[in-house]
Amino acid sequence: MQVIAGDFVATRVFVTVMIVIALLLALAAAALLFFKKIHTVTVGGLTQKHRIIIAAVVLLTVLCAVLPMNLSPSFNGTNPAHRNQYEETAEAFLHGHLYLDEEPDPQLAELENPYDFYQRRDAGIYYAWDHSYYNGHYYMYFGVVPVILLFLPFRAITGVSLTTWVATAIFTAALIVGLFALLCIIPFVFVIVISFTSEDSIRQIGYSFAPLSWSTQAYNYVFSLGRQLWLSYFNSFLITVVGTVLSVIICILYSYPLYRKDFKYRGFFNFLSFFTMIFGGGLVPTFVVCKTLLGLSDNYAALIVPLLFSPFNVIVMRTFFQTTVPRELIEASTIDGAGEYRTLIQVVLPVVKPGIATIALLN
Repeated sequence: MQVIAGDFVATRVFVTVMIVIALLLALAAAALLFFKKIHTVTVGGLTQKHRIIIAAVVLLTVLCAVLPMNLSPSFNGTNPAHRNQYEETAEAFLHGHLYLDEEPDPQLAELENPYDFYQRRDAGIYYAWDHSYYNGHYYMYFGVVPVILLFLPFRAITGVSLTTWVATAIFTAALIVGLFALLCIIPFVFVIVISFTSEDSIRQIGYSFAPLSWSTQAYNYVFSLGRQLWLSYFNSFLITVVGTVLSVIICILYSYPLYRKDFKYRGFFNFLSFFTMIFGGGLVPTFVVCKTLLGLSDNYAALIVPLLFSPFNVIVMRTFFQTTVPRELIEASTIDGAGEYRTLIQVVLPVVKPGIATIALLN
């Protein structure tokens, strides 16, 4: 009866801990959403106080998940009624047998039904709780999948036995990370499902993970395009590569003089680039200028030239120059006899490689 009472108490404690963890996770999610809203509204973003509160909530959640299991005899292996069966099974596998090394009471073999609690109680025979008994040995009562996937490899690699509460904490963390990963993968899976959905199913019930009927009509149409399909891929690749390279070069050549304080007209060109960020001609005037004035129509240049210059990228690159490249570096290069282009290419650009990569990604 003491074993049953202890198991009941342990179960109640475990359920309470899980409820507390769920509440704290909900609180953490609400706090993150709240601070994200603040971050969206304010320009400065999250303050140091906000970051401390978020970190404290996450840390409190982890502590509430791990510490009770570490202190509870039901999980840390100190309660003889709740031994670490997974750990013991891993040890048994390493010893070359399936049964646990724990020796059961020899009087169990004399009982007609060793699982009968009342017979064991009347005979005063101890029986390990949640163990399977057969032919004079204890066996794992639960599944062996955790033993094969986690406990046995950990024991074989490190030589240290993994306790149940540590494994539970690892599993909980993996479950949380897996749920976040699943949320990221679901949209891609949904796109694949939609690609195999028939038009009749989309027309009747819309997009769904379980369409009424499947079809490869979309793939048949795509592969029937032949040369047009590969030409489209080539155009995308060519426009992306050429446009990115030229845009980065123009951005560097424009932002570098704006960084140099000895450039006489830096204020004018700063204003010129910043003004276009606030006031733009609009879509229709831009189209008219590109097609009528510049002749950008029905060619690759129409997709590359209008997007070569980005005032935002110029400001970002200029700021990166200002915060990364010291003035003394330019002066030292000038003293050594380097010209402007050599200073830019051989001295400055190697220092600002992270900024160049950022601009390339933004393009």
